[in-house]
Amino acid sequence: MTNVVLVRHEGDFSCSGYLFETPVDLKKGQRVRVKTRRGEADAIVIHDSAEVDDSVLAMMATVCHAKIPLAPVVGVYSLILVGKAENVCVEENR
Repeated sequence: MTNVVLVRHEGDFSCSGYLFETPVDLKKGQRVRVKTRRGEADAIVIHDSAEVDDSVLAMMATVCHAKIPLAPVVGVYSLILVGKAENVCVEENR
């Protein structure tokens, strides 16, 4: 079984997505870092990750024009709030 995820690169709305192997479970909308032929790149998860067997993986790779072994997800971005985030967008009435 292989854990896979479908992502799109930031700013790229021209394709249906790219298939990557992921060591962790990912959810739609998460921002990740992936390893590509051209180096590392930022991407956005467009479908939740899923565990698939070898026959399903082969079919998905064919549909997505991916090569096996799949390139990996190498990082997941997280938001770290600093300061008083609740007051950032509030205008003062003077």
